[in-house]
Amino acid sequence: SYYCDANTDALGNAQFFCAVSLGYTNALFPLDDENAVHPYYKGVIQKSEDCAVVTSANKVFVMLGMNDIGLYGTDGALESAVTLLGNIQSKSPNAVIYVQSVTPILPSHEGSSLNNTSVREFNEKLKNLSAEKGYHYLDIYSIMADENGALRENYCGDPDAMGIHFTNEACAIWCEYLKNNV
Repeated sequence: SYYCDANTDALGNAQFFCAVSLGYTNALFPLDDENAVHPYYKGVIQKSEDCAVVTSANKVFVMLGMNDIGLYGTDGALESAVTLLGNIQSKSPNAVIYVQSVTPILPSHEGSSLNNTSVREFNEKLKNLSAEKGYHYLDIYSIMADENGALRENYCGDPDAMGIHFTNEACAIWCEYLKNNV
């Protein structure tokens, strides 16, 4: 969202519903749960599946899962993805749902449960789920990965911190991918 705010031609009128550490699992928690993470729309906290409803969106793009993989493993993350994506589809039956893959990590920031191998495993499950449910799967991982399947160093905006967030160059490539594949 920061990139698109600074580059208004990047994705046109796209609206972003983001929250720090938002994941498939904590998006399912009740709004008043202390562990819940939910986005805001016009100053009002919303469940993720309600964001499409309040904006009358006809296209919904979802990119979540990295936190879920680290906390719940690929199977737990997928279970939550099934539920959240189903909730979105149920509440916005006419919206086209685009599921974006989880993106790679710098090798120096991989952990025992959250690493590029587990991310690829989850992405494969997400791709299969998308095919099964009629969602459109978008493989952002591949355009951000180097020849070893890790985040390209020049695409990492926080190499001394988390090793997962993108530079403006990477965001531009991501936006172009979306424009060319949707």
